[in-house]
Amino acid sequence: MLMIMVDQAGKADRDVLAFRFSGLAMLMPGLLVVSLTLNVVALTVPFMMIQTLGKQPESYSIPHTVTLMWTYKLYWIAILIAGFSITFPFLKLASLFMLWYTPWRSRTRERYLRVLTSLGRWSLLDVFVALVLIVLSHDQGQLFITKTHVGLPLFLLAICLSMVCSETMLSLQLRSEPAPPIVKPEPVRPAEKSGFRMIVVPLLILLSAVALVTAVGLPYIKITEWFLTKNAYSILGTFGALFSDGKYLFAAVVLIFLVVTPALRLVGLSILWYRRVLPEDFRKHEALLDGVGKWAMLDVFGLALLLFLTEGSRFVKIEATAGIWAMVSAIFLSSLLGLIAGSVIRARLGEIKGTVTVHE
Repeated sequence: MLMIMVDQAGKADRDVLAFRFSGLAMLMPGLLVVSLTLNVVALTVPFMMIQTLGKQPESYSIPHTVTLMWTYKLYWIAILIAGFSITFPFLKLASLFMLWYTPWRSRTRERYLRVLTSLGRWSLLDVFVALVLIVLSHDQGQLFITKTHVGLPLFLLAICLSMVCSETMLSLQLRSEPAPPIVKPEPVRPAEKSGFRMIVVPLLILLSAVALVTAVGLPYIKITEWFLTKNAYSILGTFGALFSDGKYLFAAVVLIFLVVTPALRLVGLSILWYRRVLPEDFRKHEALLDGVGKWAMLDVFGLALLLFLTEGSRFVKIEATAGIWAMVSAIFLSSLLGLIAGSVIRARLGEIKGTVTVHE
């Protein structure tokens, strides 16, 4: 009898997210179906065509990349690309369908949605590899040619749409739950009474800003192929090359994901750390900062460069330059800043609810 009562209580605690927002009952699954369709099509057509001096044109696609890496016995790279760019997008979409239409406990659904929104951007790994290839062919005439096909923008759109869907569902989940009561109504300023972090965080903010500016402006890769112009490219140079070649969509991707959102995240974190605001505003600012951080992809681009430096020499000889280390520094410092400052910010949120106290 006790187990029956527990089971009934557990079922009563579950609900269907789609039923909470009947107006979006068809819109959300419609967007998921569109994303699924774009994913399927993108994986069945080439991303681009590549041709270098004396070689036959070769198609570049995600399945082809995985096969190529496996053939060269680069098993971990093959598994990484297959996992993030092929398997995960479909698992994510299937999970979103389940989280939208099947009954879940609110806390469990929120936890899963947070994981999905955090991992979604890594599916753009192979897109960034393709963009580097496009940039390297800039101003190389007929010696090195790349032509983009429909698969690349379709896959980019599919992943971005999937990210929008997961973040929208998470936002709806949070909105549909009653906000925790505010037991500490005093204005919040994380920098106060944060112990050693009062010194470490501003230092990390400064170092992160310097590293980001350096990583954006310093060349990260250089062509060394004997028959090609020895061009070197920074992130800003990548944007400029794509824009001048008429690849406006991909230029926007580089500018927004690698420059604008990392900078906004750093500025937003600095403001949140020092500004004294009311608890309700503090919650809103933290949620906004978290949302911006999902679209800051310097770490995804860094991993893509690592993969490209491994596989890219098959198409054209290249070498890493000093900008790579600036990028690694920017990624590391940003992650460390998020870890240290984030621990205090989360504790302040706990203080507002009366569940956590920050100690110096």
